[in-house]
Amino acid sequence: SYITWVNWQATRTFVPVGTKLRVTYAGSKATLVDVKTGKSYTLDIGADGEVYLKKFVTKRPVNIKKFPKDVQANIRKAIARVGMTKEQVYIAMGPPSWADGKTNTMTYEDIMATNLWVYKRKRFSKNIGVEFDANTGRVIRTEGIWGK
Repeated sequence: SYITWVNWQATRTFVPVGTKLRVTYAGSKATLVDVKTGKSYTLDIGADGEVYLKKFVTKRPVNIKKFPKDVQANIRKAIARVGMTKEQVYIAMGPPSWADGKTNTMTYEDIMATNLWVYKRKRFSKNIGVEFDANTGRVIRTEGIWGK
């Protein structure tokens, strides 16, 4: 129930894409409540507040049905695969912790302009890397991804 970019794939559950959330924030914490189930999550948004929050939630609905079935399945599992676009990976895995530098002060647009994303798994575990082709913006290599 505590969300940071450091515990990606270190937890058994994810907030599924398209989940309608009620968001409130004060100081360095945001509370996300699943409107349907009432489940509550705490997001550590740090000193950057709303700028950071916008990397995890959006006011516009996200519809993954426009993507091929295999991509939809990967998004639901929160996994990046070769051939996926940057948008698809971002929807599946959220913001990386590193992309040409730490992303804590980067905007969504800044992140999307980079071609190597690194996700933190846990403090002493191997990181997850996703490399994109600079011309096509599609995944050409992943490293450290769990699952099939």
